[in-house]
Amino acid sequence: MNNKTRILVTKTLFYMTLGLILMGCQNSGRAPLAEGAQVKETINSAEEMINRGFDEIKATRQWKIAYVVKSIQQERPYWMSVQQAAKQAGQDFEVEMIVVGPDAPPVPEFAELQIAIVVELIEQGDIDGLIIGPMDSTRLVPVVEKAIAAGIPVIAQGTPINSDQLLTFVGLDNQAVGKRLGLWVAEKLNGQGNILILGGPAQQQNAIDRRNGFIEGLSQSNVTVLDVDDTDWTPEAGQDVTAAWLEQYAEIDAIIGVVDQVAIGASQAVALAEREGILIAGVGGYQPEALELIRSGEISVSIAQVPDLQARRAVQLMIRHLENGELFEPTHFFTDVPMYTQESIEKIENNP
Repeated sequence: MNNKTRILVTKTLFYMTLGLILMGCQNSGRAPLAEGAQVKETINSAEEMINRGFDEIKATRQWKIAYVVKSIQQERPYWMSVQQAAKQAGQDFEVEMIVVGPDAPPVPEFAELQIAIVVELIEQGDIDGLIIGPMDSTRLVPVVEKAIAAGIPVIAQGTPINSDQLLTFVGLDNQAVGKRLGLWVAEKLNGQGNILILGGPAQQQNAIDRRNGFIEGLSQSNVTVLDVDDTDWTPEAGQDVTAAWLEQYAEIDAIIGVVDQVAIGASQAVALAEREGILIAGVGGYQPEALELIRSGEISVSIAQVPDLQARRAVQLMIRHLENGELFEPTHFFTDVPMYTQESIEKIENNP
């Protein structure tokens, strides 16, 4: 990154993170977009891409697997998708699937509710395996390691847990996804412009990794990151933060959201302020509302999270371990996921 690139943020932790990411990226000349920064928009279905070369097995006995989600609230589309997919996987793979979670927002403030659920599952003494999407990557460590000590193998899904005792983590490579989106935005702006970043909860590692990836991708151009702010994943938070930014900054070229929900909120704030020409990007690709906004051009791009396929894969890996003692790498990343734009959605719909 050359010295034309400016990072104008006030948060100390963000400065520290940014400094670590940008180390080794500086040079004295004008920084072009990174080699290979042309981000191809795939039109393949997510399921076809992700399941290519992966064969599923059925259980030979009815294992009892608990799936602890971050939230069971109806207005949490990601976790509703995970719940439905986990239950379907249980039927398809012929295991007993218990899907539980707090009736609360999926944010760290309610982590104790999730911890209590895991404690209760351990005390029941009849759980063969545990899959969990943790509300807090650190505070869940003791209870998860307690489950493992009790002989219950654990897989984290969606959000990592800061423990080396898990079977594996199933989810996106959030740093890589963030970098991919940052590169795409920088490319669309021809390497110049003012950027704002809507992050997620600071205690959830997926939000941290995705935000850091945004910065890594953007740092390979001459864009200016005006500010970054954490949210609780909701459209309301995205709208509130964006509305304040729109009053503060006269020139905004792009807003990148850590999830589609906050990107939806950003698009609402931009529409209400009647500001034009602001590119909005997110991560998700599963919400009908977000996809409709991509079709209309109000959101420019979203990278698919495929929560349903993550959940199904997590269940399948647990069954493989219970059946055969199979072990896995620490991370089971989904890397080849679609990027949805107005153009790619039209191609998908016109070529079923």
